[in-house]
Amino acid sequence: MEMTRSITAKIITKVARYEEVNPIELPPMWDSIDPEALDLLIQSSSDETALRLKFSYYGYNIVVGEKDELDVAPK
Repeated sequence: MEMTRSITAKIITKVARYEEVNPIELPPMWDSIDPEALDLLIQSSSDETALRLKFSYYGYNIVVGEKDELDVAPK
């Protein structure tokens, strides 16, 4: 069975790379979005679901969409 990383783990990893810090040094996502709800939403979406979610986290605009779309860009 293939293990896939959660969308929140992918977001944290990308932001940490941009900031050149260890991911555990970043603040929790709770102030921006409920990470458990985000992961559940992405996991439960299907190919027929039109999904696009935008939010801000740690000075970055985050866009999560269909088919593993993930865009992390500085504000």
